[in-house]
Amino acid sequence: MNEHDAGSTPSGQPPFDAEAARGFISALMDLSFKSFVTPKVIQIVYVLLLGVAALWTIAVIAAAFSAGTGIGILMLLLSPVLYLLCVLFIRMYLEIVIVLFRIYEILRDRPLQT
Repeated sequence: MNEHDAGSTPSGQPPFDAEAARGFISALMDLSFKSFVTPKVIQIVYVLLLGVAALWTIAVIAAAFSAGTGIGILMLLLSPVLYLLCVLFIRMYLEIVIVLFRIYEILRDRPLQT
């Protein structure tokens, strides 16, 4: 079995799944909200928020240096900690969102007990 048979393209990316793309579009157009989009896009949101956190950290460092060299050096030293805290809170929030969706999926599939 060669690497092309393992379910990936030569570049190492998974093959395009037209069925999944149709499922995503149909979930977007589902007016009854029986199919959720959030679990499908949460990874993209996470990557975007990591980029926003990185830009925010750079902006904080630049603002600190414009206020003074001493404050700039201090923020340069503290910025990795601030960035990691920001990433931690982003991750925790998104994990809570996913947990809520998983709880819903588990409860939706259970029969009602009366």
